Amino acid sequence: MDKSVDIIIATPGHSMEAEYVRSLVATISLLNERGISFYYANKYTSRVAAAREATAMDSDFLDAFNNAPLLGQVSYKKIFWIDSDMSWNPSDFLALYNSDLDIVSGIYLSDKGVPMFSPLDEKQDVRAMISLTETQEVAGVGFGFVCVKQGVFESMPRPWFDTKFVKFQDEQTGKEVFIPFGEDYSWCVSAREVGYKIFIDPLTKLTHHKKVAIRQ
Repeated sequence: MDKSVDIIIATPGHSMEAEYVRSLVATISLLNERGISFYYANKYTSRVAAAREATAMDSDFLDAFNNAPLLGQVSYKKIFWIDSDMSWNPSDFLALYNSDLDIVSGIYLSDKGVPMFSPLDEKQDVRAMISLTETQEVAGVGFGFVCVKQGVFESMPRPWFDTKFVKFQDEQTGKEVFIPFGEDYSWCVSAREVGYKIFIDPLTKLTHHKKVAIRQ
């Protein structure tokens, strides 16, 4: 290993909201105060799944046979994915970083006001889950603000963000159709397939700057 850090902060993309930058600067300041070392990974391509894959490897040239983030050149304890249109308090970051869970996400809303997680039971009320006070296991989460322990990525097949499809029957036509998951939910499917559980922390609520606030 060339380098050892406590946490990798991974943000794909080429533009960042000002609120994201302010949150990141405040978080880095707190990490420095606490003696928590970090590595910042950022890559961009026009395809979201490829951008996440490249950011995870911190390389534009993807080694298909390497299952270690950052090409195994940086050892770490956690990898924290944060989208560039999120804002948070440093305490939000520390809450997930200090969690013992393998995969844990904060809660935020899509641009349509829908909570960005999928419950285990489709009959569960996702909005009611927001008001709970304890971590809850879910089927999948968006990657806007999610912390993952070392070892999870390493145990998953490449490509990590390969698109998965769900099959269901169209009520109007009666035909079976396939709908693609997003790259983040596809990752969650793969993680669950190798035995990991995914959780949300309802006490960690973020602002998603597609002009949808959840903090209040």
